[in-house]
Amino acid sequence: MRRAVDVARRRGVDWIVLFCNRTVEPFYAQFGFAVVDHELRITRPDGTTAARRRDDLCMVMVLGDTPWPTETLQLDIDDF
Repeated sequence: MRRAVDVARRRGVDWIVLFCNRTVEPFYAQFGFAVVDHELRITRPDGTTAARRRDDLCMVMVLGDTPWPTETLQLDIDDF
């Protein structure tokens, strides 16, 4: 995990986002990931969109100067 974070920093990545189940939240939190608690919508490969299921955990680590958005966020699978 530390190597992945180092590579992302060297590449100028603003955020690392991951999806996991709640049982591994403490593992990722120890590296600096925080739970995303606002609405998150995901574009599926077929072009439709869906809200993230509330039992799916989304975590983010901010690496750059750009803060993670706190409003509803649409993740487009082709760009994300």
